[in-house]
This record gives sequence, structure tokens and C-alpha cells, in this order.
Amino acid sequence: MPENKIFSSTRVPLLCTIAIIVLTGILIYSNTFGVPFVFDDVPNIIDNPHIRMTALTPEQLADAVQGPAGHRPLAYLSFAFNYFFHEYHVFGYHLINLIIHLITGLLVFLTARQTLRLTGTDNRFIPVLAAVLWLVSPVHTQAVTYIVQRMTAMATMFYLLALFLYIKARIIQTNTKMQTKRAALFFVASLLSWICALGAKEIAATLPVFVFLYEWFFFQNLDTDWLRRQTVWILGLCVVVTFIAFYYLGTTPLERILKVYNYRDFTLVQRLLTEPRIVLYYLSLLAFPHPGRLNLNYYISVSTSLINPVTTLFSILALIAFFAVAIISAKKNRLLSFAILWYLGNLVIESSFIGLELIFEHRAYLPSIFVFIATTALLTSRDKRASAVTLLCALIIISGFWTYQRNKTWADKISLWGDASAKASRNPRPHNNLGMALQKKGLYKLAMEKYKKAISVDPTYENAYNNMGFALLENGSPDEAIPYLITALKIRPTFKDAHNNIAVAYHRTGNTEKAIAHCKTGLAIDPDFTKIRNTLGVIYLGQSKLKQAADCFTTVLKSQPGLFETNMNMGLIRQRENRPQKAADFFETAVALNPNSVEAHYHLGSVLAMSGDLIDARHHIEVALKIKPDYPQAHNALGNILLKQGEIDKAITYYQKALQYATVYASASINLANALSMKREYNAAIASLNEALPQAPENPSLLSKLGMLYSKTEKYDEAIDVFKTLGTVLPGNATVFYNIACLYAKQNNTEKAVENLKKAIEKGYASMERIKTDPDLEAIRNTDYYKQLTSQR
Repeated sequence: MPENKIFSSTRVPLLCTIAIIVLTGILIYSNTFGVPFVFDDVPNIIDNPHIRMTALTPEQLADAVQGPAGHRPLAYLSFAFNYFFHEYHVFGYHLINLIIHLITGLLVFLTARQTLRLTGTDNRFIPVLAAVLWLVSPVHTQAVTYIVQRMTAMATMFYLLALFLYIKARIIQTNTKMQTKRAALFFVASLLSWICALGAKEIAATLPVFVFLYEWFFFQNLDTDWLRRQTVWILGLCVVVTFIAFYYLGTTPLERILKVYNYRDFTLVQRLLTEPRIVLYYLSLLAFPHPGRLNLNYYISVSTSLINPVTTLFSILALIAFFAVAIISAKKNRLLSFAILWYLGNLVIESSFIGLELIFEHRAYLPSIFVFIATTALLTSRDKRASAVTLLCALIIISGFWTYQRNKTWADKISLWGDASAKASRNPRPHNNLGMALQKKGLYKLAMEKYKKAISVDPTYENAYNNMGFALLENGSPDEAIPYLITALKIRPTFKDAHNNIAVAYHRTGNTEKAIAHCKTGLAIDPDFTKIRNTLGVIYLGQSKLKQAADCFTTVLKSQPGLFETNMNMGLIRQRENRPQKAADFFETAVALNPNSVEAHYHLGSVLAMSGDLIDARHHIEVALKIKPDYPQAHNALGNILLKQGEIDKAITYYQKALQYATVYASASINLANALSMKREYNAAIASLNEALPQAPENPSLLSKLGMLYSKTEKYDEAIDVFKTLGTVLPGNATVFYNIACLYAKQNNTEKAVENLKKAIEKGYASMERIKTDPDLEAIRNTDYYKQLTSQR
């Protein structure tokens, strides 16, 4: 059998094609399921409260479709379902992304097969090669492995599905020579699929144009007479496109487009001059997608004129030439012509006048589809088809290996941003983001080096100043952080994250007035900025302004109920307000959010003990000690619980452990003294308090307990000395001077006893009944002062 007949007679069953596409896709993306959230994943997923769906209620479903990227409800809803089932575990997010990519690969095959049939080309093997070659392209890793770019992948999937359904509907019409219900169903399904594509990303707005072009190219065979008869449809198409433009850009589209350029470091004209170079660069990546050429964040020099850089003019001429080839080759090679128009037309939205960032690889995902179909068809259209197929199979293997290799770079933020900064050293953002990745690993010195590198590359890059300040804050240097944060705010006064960080810095340096001012400025910029409202709550809590702090934290928890620190702070407020049950509710939430938190278990145990629930309280304190055996507060709290349960000896053991792990811990010393006193071991109790006294010489509770123990053991001189010290610490406390009077009376020192009783009365001691009946005052009952005092009242 002649060689060119082998492949023309070979059929690839649909199930076999599906298996090839699925297994190939799983193999080359098998190392992506642990890739972390990066870059735009943070604002769109991690920091987007709308996707945190916890129940399938109409209210939460309606809220889930919102996000910072605007009109992309279907994409955000898919993230919300991911969150609903597994919150922020990345495996599920990557699984959905891969499924979308595999479905799109299958649609590439189906669309290629139908298109080649319409052109009369042998289509029995070519569509499989085209689909798999597109599927394994390393350029597409950004659309698949980068979680947030599900928006691009999902829009492409529904876009291509809409086109395929249209093709099927038209084939039904052609075969039956009449409109049928089946064809109508396909048309309706095509329309619904296009709406879904628009709900994922705005790039789907071009579909009506390409459906019209596809009809003209492949069903009408470029019949110009047919085209002239479609004036109404063309006008309708213009109306649809215009309506979509107004939907996305508002009633003042030009104003909205130009406004974006206020935040860019290039102008509209510069972008229009630069994008032709980028459009050609995407083509070069598709032709040679070696991982060394791929980057998450490129550095592109902006074209300032047709000859600066000189490649600007050549790129514009090249695009004109491509367009000319599409026109000239239309009759002879409709597929090639359509592929060129498809590629250029599907880059119009993201590579023309709209003020987006200049370049991202995922933008080639949709435009590349017919490039792969046409290229595969061209390569296999010659006589030596077996050689071409062998070449394509080799390209598939090489591309698949490169894709797997590129995905390894995505596996870790440090490797990803290290790769980006090495390839785009003149771009400050990769250096800055590498610094952030290093900082999260605790590598502050290396992180700050990267921030300084970003600043040296671009002294006006405010993010690097802000992150440098934040790194210094986390490293315990708020004073050094403030100048960097001030610089960030000089560059961008509306930088809300910098306002938050400088508020924290001022708070830590004791300047709460400036800290609160920056919090209020940040909230004026964005009233929904929960981070800075949380910071304001922490500042108020530090000032013991419990109501203001609670108001801040309550507002935060309404939008983000799953914040561990905020729940902890609310629990502390309710604890200070002596509302243990309310406090327990917040601490229980905190324990659920972070079961390994020592503080959460400790505070929950403490408030449960306040409520009288000693069994559960003991459980949580014991859990805290399992997590951190050297946690002195937990040992002290467990001692208190055991004391209430009557286990005095065990309580003493835990108080001693608390003091073992914390040399300065007055509460534990006092509690130990109380426990020892209960066993009448007064001297041991006194010794415990005296050990703590040098570290807490002005602790009122410790001094009071020590004074009482000295009194109980009839060491009156020592007791008097301690209460005199307490009198200097609490000069307005009448009881202190009353106790001193009693001690002097016990020593029969009536003069000193009367003198201190007078002081007690002057400072407001009002318990005359106690004065009349207290046996400790027996020695002064015959004094004139005592008689006069008791006779008057």
C-alpha cells in the first residue's frame, strides 16, 4: 500500500482520542497539584471574601459571583465551589483547571475534525495530532497551572464549545436542507455556551465575529455575493459587539479606557506601538516554547516611536504582511487564512488599546488553537506524510517534557519568582515578589536584599518600599520600617497596605495617635479593607478601649468569620468584660480554625473555668500543655483548676512547674502560696513569695499576700515592712493603713497604731463595725482617739 494511503485510511476512534488526550494531560500536569497560590491568585481567591461560600443558599451563591476582576461571575462561582468543598487546599483548584484544559483539548480535536471535513482535507489522523500538540504546549502552563487563569481557560472552553455547537447545527441544516428542531437545539446550546464564556472572561466577546467568519469561510466558501446579502446580519453583529463593549466599559468607554493609563507606566500610544512586538513574540513562543524562554512576569521595553526600538516598525509591517497573506491565501487555503485572522482577532481585546499589562503567556491560549490546527494540516498535507507525522510526534514528546519541566518551576514560589527575576532582571516586580516568597519562609535578610534590588531597578516602585517596611516590622525593627513606608505613601498616597503597615509600626513605637490616623486614612480609601480595620481594633484593644475594639473586630468578622486572630481578640475582649460564655464562643471558633494553637486552647480553658465548667476547662489546658509543655500560663491555669477540684498537691506541682518555666510570674507565686497556706505550710508559702519579690517588688497582690502570711505567722515587723511598701505602691488604699494599724496594735505600739488608723480613716476606711469588733485593735481601745472615733459613729 502506498505510504500516503496509510494515514488517509487510518481512523482514530473517539474513545481512543479521549484516552490519549486525558492520559497525556494528566501525565504532563501530574506535578502541579501542589502548586501554591501566587500573584493574582491572592486578590481574586485568597483575599476575596465573596468566594468563601459555606452554604448553598441563594444569598451566598449571588455573593459568590463577585470579585476584583469585574464581570467574570462564572469563574468566581467556580472558585466559590472549590472553597465550599475544600477551602484553600490547592489540589481541588488544580484538578478543576486540568479538567477544563482536557475538555478544551478534546474540543480542539472535534473542531479540527469538523473544519477539515468542511475543507475536504483528510481528517482522520490530523485532528488528533493538532489537539495533542496544542494540549502539551509549554506556553499553556500559565493558563492551566496558574490557578486564577482558570478565567482564560474556562472562557476558551466555552468559546470553543459554542463554535463547535454552531458548526454541528449548520451541518445538520446542510444535511437535511431544512431547519430542524435538533439544529435549533444546537443553536440555543451554542448561544448558552457563549454566555458562559462571557461569564468567565471578556475575551469571549469576539465569538460572534468569528462565527460569522467561520460561516463565510467554511459554509459559504468565501462567496462574496453571500457576503453582500448579509448587510442586516453584519449590522446586527456590529450592534451586538457595541452592546458588549458598553456592558464592560460603561456608557463612557473612552473615558474609562484612558483612566486606566493613569496607573500605568506607558501611554495609550506607547501600548499600541509595543503590542505588535508582543503579538509576534507569542508566535515565536508557540514555535519554540523552551522553558528557558517562558516567564510569569516579563520585562518589555516600551516602544516610544516607530523606530525606538527599531523592531517596532518591523513588527507592524510583519503583522500587515500576515494579514495580507490571510487575504491572498483565502481562496487557496481557507484554513491557513482563517487561522491567521483567528490568531490576530483573538488578541485584539488584550493586545491593543485597553490598558492592561503588556504581556502574559496565557493570552495566547485561545488565539493559538487554529494556529496549531492549520500548522498540523499544512505539515501533513505533503507527499511525505509519514515523515511529517513522525516529526509531529517528536514535537509532542519534546513539548510534553518541556511542559513537565516548566511546571516544576511553578511548584514553589521561590523557584517561580527566582526564575522570573533571573529572566527579567530589569523588571522590579519579580525581585519584589521573590522577596515576599523568601520573607514567608523566614529568610528576612535575603528578602530585604531582593526588595533593595527592586528599589535599585525602579526607585519609584512603591510596593518594594512597602514590603521592605513590612519585613523590618516582622523582624522587630519598627523604627527602621517607618521611613520606607513613608516613602511608599509619598509615591502613592492611596496605598492602603502601606497605611496599614505604618499604623502597625507607629503602634509598636508607642505613637498610637499617628497609628490611628493612618488606620482611619486607610479606611477612608477603602471602608471594606478588613486588614486595617483589624489593626485599628488591635490598637484600641491595647488602649483598653474595649467597645471601639469590639466594633472593629465585629465588622471584620461579618465579612471574614474565619480569621483566627480576630476571633482570638474578640474572645480576649469578652474575657476582660467578664463575659466568659461569650468569650468561650470566640475561643471555640479559634480552636476550630487552628487546633494546634496553644493560646486558643489556653484561653478557652481559662474562660470555661471562669464559667465553672472545670472538666472541659481542664481538657483544653491539658491539650495546650501537650502542644507546648513549657507553657507557664497553662501550668498555672491547670493548677487553679486542680485547686478548685480539691487536688491541692497536684495544684502545687503545676504552680511549681509554672515558676520553673517563667522566673517572673507573680500570679503563679501567689497561687502557690495560697495552695501551701491551705496545707498550713506557711513558711514554704512565704519562701515562694520572697523568691518572686525581687522580680516583682511592686506587685500589689504579691505584697498583700506576703504581708498577710507574715501576720499569720506572727512575724509582725516583717509584715509591717511589707505593708509599708504596699502603702507606697497604693498610697490611696485605706485598707493597707488599717492593716498596719492592726499590726502595731498587736505589738502594743499604740502611738503608731493610732497614727495609721487615722491615715486609714482619712483615706476613706468606713467599716466602723469592723473597727469596733476587730480583736487586733484591742491595745488602742482605751486611747482618746479610739473612744472619740467610736462614740461619733
